[in-house]
Amino acid sequence: MIIIPSQVTSWETWLNAALYYCKNFDKIKESMLSIYLMKLSNFQQITETILKIEKLEANLQKTISLVQNVEIKLSEEGIDMEFTKIKLILVLS
Repeated sequence: MIIIPSQVTSWETWLNAALYYCKNFDKIKESMLSIYLMKLSNFQQITETILKIEKLEANLQKTISLVQNVEIKLSEEGIDMEFTKIKLILVLS
């Protein structure tokens, strides 16, 4: 028979983390909601631009202009939107 060694769990660390999140729940919730709304707003800009391009049957110059405007807006949002900007570039390349 193989004897499996018991594992020690650091309950103190887990409990301290749980207490931290309980004490700061409202702050964490507010922060997460803020990030969510910012990302939602920016993804909405992308979808609205795509719809404009499709609806207007825009020529190449107008299409490029619309996409560049979205890219500029994403750049203005800062580091948090870097993922979205990179995704946009990858999709368009």
